[in-house]
Amino acid sequence: MRRHSKQRLPMLCVVAVITLTLVAGMLPMAALRKAFAQDATGSDTYKTILGDAVNYGIVTNAFVLNSGDAQTNVAAVVGTCDTQTGNDLTNPVEQPFVLSRIDGRFRIKGEPAYVRTNADDAHKVQGMGGTVVTLDTSQTSGELAAEVQGMLAHGSNQSAQLAA
Repeated sequence: MRRHSKQRLPMLCVVAVITLTLVAGMLPMAALRKAFAQDATGSDTYKTILGDAVNYGIVTNAFVLNSGDAQTNVAAVVGTCDTQTGNDLTNPVEQPFVLSRIDGRFRIKGEPAYVRTNADDAHKVQGMGGTVVTLDTSQTSGELAAEVQGMLAHGSNQSAQLAA
């Protein structure tokens, strides 16, 4: 798997904080204290909590953007982006995408993008405004879907552990 620059950490910190805030908002304070008491102080990291999802702003079964603009990269089982998504206002690093299947088209803006998708859907990815897109079609739709589902399962398991 392609590794990405550590320069991305500030954006990922925001994503992790939002994720943790959402999880924390759903848990009673006593459950949070208990969950964090199980681990040594400072032992949890963005990577241990988010797993491979740490490299993506959104990880989902279905990403659909038909209007507006998103400032993020995506890992999705099914993706549609008729407007544009991508990083053009933050860190100047290559942005990874995982799109198991693309319905319609998927438009990416901003910094160069590394897109993993199936061979049949690769032609549906478009770089907007001169965005350089590198396509990797070495995996099947099923393999990519399993990878995204694994990221979602890891996040769900981590949430359950925090709530226990």
